[in-house]
Amino acid sequence: MSEWNYDMDAAPRGRYVMKIVSASKSKAKMQVHEPELIIATDGTMVTLSRWLPPITTGPVGRRRGSRWTMFATWQTPLAWMPWPKAPNEKPIEEKSADELSE
Repeated sequence: MSEWNYDMDAAPRGRYVMKIVSASKSKAKMQVHEPELIIATDGTMVTLSRWLPPITTGPVGRRRGSRWTMFATWQTPLAWMPWPKAPNEKPIEEKSADELSE
C-alpha cells in the first residue's frame, strides 16, 4: 500500500470517463471517475473520495465551491493516497464517446 501524501494540492482531481465493463454474458456502458483516492482528515476519518467541481448554477442557496466528496467546502483534508488495484484486476476497455454511441 502507498504511503500517505500530505500535499493536497498535488492530489489528482481526476475526470469522469465512459467505460465498457463485462457483466456476466454482456457488456455495459458505465461512467466512472478516475482516479478514486483515499482521503484522510485529522486522524479521525478515512474515506473513499473524488473531486467535485464547483456548483455555479441553480438557486443561490444550492451553489457550492469545489470540494472533495464526504467533506464540506470549509473542510481541508489532511492527506491522500491512490485507491489500490485488485491483485488480479482485469483491465476495463475504455472507449471514446463516439465509439460508445455506435
